[in-house]
Amino acid sequence: MYARDVQRKTMAIFRAKEKKGERGFMAVPYGYVVDPDCNYHLLVNPEVADYVRLIFTMKAEGIGLVAIADRLNEIGAPTPRGYKKSQGKYKNLESNNKWNYLNVRFLLKNRTYTGATVYNTFGKGEYKVIPNTHEALVDEATFEAISLDVEERGERKKKKTSSSNVLQGVFYCGDCGRAMFYDKVRCGTVIRNYRYHCGGYSLYRKGDEGAPPCGVTRKSISDHTVYKFVLDQIRTQLRAGLELEKLKQLMREDSKEKKKQTATITKREAEIKQKLRKLYEDYADKIITEDEYIEIRETYSEQLKAVQEELNSDKNLDSGTDSWAELKKKLFTDDFGGESVGTIQLSEHSSVEIIADDEADVVERLLCRGLTRELVETMVERLEYSVDGSFSIKFKCEDYVEKLLTMKGA
Repeated sequence: MYARDVQRKTMAIFRAKEKKGERGFMAVPYGYVVDPDCNYHLLVNPEVADYVRLIFTMKAEGIGLVAIADRLNEIGAPTPRGYKKSQGKYKNLESNNKWNYLNVRFLLKNRTYTGATVYNTFGKGEYKVIPNTHEALVDEATFEAISLDVEERGERKKKKTSSSNVLQGVFYCGDCGRAMFYDKVRCGTVIRNYRYHCGGYSLYRKGDEGAPPCGVTRKSISDHTVYKFVLDQIRTQLRAGLELEKLKQLMREDSKEKKKQTATITKREAEIKQKLRKLYEDYADKIITEDEYIEIRETYSEQLKAVQEELNSDKNLDSGTDSWAELKKKLFTDDFGGESVGTIQLSEHSSVEIIADDEADVVERLLCRGLTRELVETMVERLEYSVDGSFSIKFKCEDYVEKLLTMKGA
């Protein structure tokens, strides 16, 4: 009877706190701290609140969860657990302080950031929301749109099976040449993540003579690591293609008289050929001697060679334009991948100089969707992964990075 009385009193206390919007003993979300004047009220934590705002801003602009996590890691944002550990909590708990799509997803689904206090109705799966109990870090409309998007994408991801293997048919072992197969990593009955494996390990016994490295060491790699590498390589190629196109345009603009010069050179070429024909006729009619013919012909031939080399140099300037135009035609369309293109800021990390123009924006918006099957089929011919951890990738298009470096004289 005593235990029931305690339970009733506890329930009454919780209900009273709910009406007031007080948090009780709930965990303090990342981005907030407990009000020192009231243990049941939250204040914005200026040390990390901007990271929360950044996460919601990036997601609202269409950036994927993995890309958001990568960006947070790039700028050195502490994770919720890493930050608490830096404040003296979780002292005995190891933490690599790295963001991943899971903790980003968890944060984006936390309604507390709208300024509301959320209560679970004692395990019944029902929630009670008390709005305006503390300062919001995101407005309600943005949160609802993002939360719905995250939920829908999560459901779609659960339904995916083998179709999630976007590298099917192009990903191979760099040591034995066998296809890398896509597999689930389970913890009991729960699928924790996905990895690529080379089947060579199961075909050889340790110590077998002639066994490839992958037959001795079990070689596997997470799909996120592979996809990030491929996406970065595609990004570099596309940016190089844009830079290459811009460089060619600048070269054309720097020589505005090029068309006139080309016409003049072409006319000069025709004149020299005409002179050569006339020279031969004079020789055939014995108007000039053989020695005179040979001497004058050599002079004309050298002039013709110089003119033709100049014409060929102009043609080389335009080489590759058709292939780049064809690639853009395939990629830079609003219906590529079955989705409309959103708006996103340019990344500041790239081995190739970024061009701040509309086409560069299209590249970033396209790649913010992540690595898709359509993108792989359009760009990648073959990808290899070796036991030493190195990747090798061959594109269907020409190597725009190499072509750009050649033009720049690097």
